[in-house]
Amino acid sequence: MKQIVTMLLILILLTSACSNSNSTQTQDQLEAAIIIPLTGAASSVGEDFLNGMLLAKEELKSNVLLHIEDSQTNPKEALNAAKKILESKNIDVLVSVMSITANVITPLAEQYNIPQIASVVSDDDFTEKSINNFRLFTRASEDAKLAAEFASRQKLKLSTLTILDDYGKSIKEHFKSNFKGKLLHEEEYLPQNTDFKTSLTKISGSDAIYFAGYPPHYINLLKQRKELGSNITLISNVVLGSRLMRVNAGKIIGSAYATVPKSMLDNEKSKEFDSKYESKYSKKPDWSASYGYDMMLVLDAVSKSEKGKQKKDQKSALYKIRVDGLNGEIKFDSSRESNIPLFVAKVNEEGLKVVE
Repeated sequence: MKQIVTMLLILILLTSACSNSNSTQTQDQLEAAIIIPLTGAASSVGEDFLNGMLLAKEELKSNVLLHIEDSQTNPKEALNAAKKILESKNIDVLVSVMSITANVITPLAEQYNIPQIASVVSDDDFTEKSINNFRLFTRASEDAKLAAEFASRQKLKLSTLTILDDYGKSIKEHFKSNFKGKLLHEEEYLPQNTDFKTSLTKISGSDAIYFAGYPPHYINLLKQRKELGSNITLISNVVLGSRLMRVNAGKIIGSAYATVPKSMLDNEKSKEFDSKYESKYSKKPDWSASYGYDMMLVLDAVSKSEKGKQKKDQKSALYKIRVDGLNGEIKFDSSRESNIPLFVAKVNEEGLKVVE
């Protein structure tokens, strides 16, 4: 009996020691909630972003703990997912992808007083909404300004065709305020609309269209442009330059220009990343994968910084980190912007070429 009691005491002590060890390890880890679209209309963006994060995590051997939840490309589901994690885990940093996620969980970041690092969020006032909001992306104003300046230099008679939501309204207004050429028409369409023939006919006298929407809209626009026998030039953003677009649209891309980050251009870093990504996932990465990769570099840098090691002081750490990412040097200024540079590139089936 005495031996049994002794054995039980030893087991209890061992269990207690293991529990304390695990608790200490968890306390030392940076815990990040990743709210990302893995289903729904933006699932391809979310999948590539997450793959990029996991590839970087593996390469870095990072001990950052990722709690991943699907936003389903739906603001209500994104909010529920964020609440679920925050209520059950000791989260230090929120990571969100797309405006419909980032905007609805901003109040939660304030409530829990933790930073939210958002990507694929272009609305200009995002970082102004909260001192907890950081952006790993380019503002709509900078994106649209670059496109408008390019179109102005080409002396184009141009029309706009933009999606009727906050993103579409914002980017159109920024484009218009920077465009110095002749603006013929302004057309808008609802998110559920996939028929652009009427709009294309109406703006057929234009040299070019400044277009904004989501992948299915681009593909339908390109197909219907061809059906109408038109090759009106398209000017747009990263979506038009994406691998998804080039694979699905192929030769019908025609005359097209896109504003794209460094990671989408032909350079040694992008080639190395493409090779590693394809080796791991048996497919080539699209544009959001590089942002996921850079996001993981940021999280890892925070976890290893002196400030980041102190629980609930990750905001201070974010202001101090410097990361050599696929999209250039990543650092956050006093407005919590990363100021990732973009380039105008001509788009064709084979790839992208920077316009000088």
